[in-house]
Amino acid sequence: MSTLATRPIEDYTAKDFKSDLKPIWCPGCGDFGVVQAIYRALANVGRPPHEIAFVSGIGCSSRIPGYTTAYGFNTVHGRALPVARHQAGEPGTARAGGRRRW
Repeated sequence: MSTLATRPIEDYTAKDFKSDLKPIWCPGCGDFGVVQAIYRALANVGRPPHEIAFVSGIGCSSRIPGYTTAYGFNTVHGRALPVARHQAGEPGTARAGGRRRW
């Protein structure tokens, strides 16, 4: 039996996660499709933007956190995973798939 409290999943749309910033990638870049898929995936998670965080490195794809309304943190090259792993271990922070550690 799980000891985690069950919280209702709310209905969100992709627009709830789209920021006002316009992507500045090159025309035809695959990152446009990736960010659209991220918006849809975030809506399916059922958690509000303030419960989701992106940790990214450097480069064009690392601009994605700025194009969402979720929290974003940019790290130096090669350090995104250690920073994300440290943060995911903190009580009360969102984890992959919307699961939470209490």
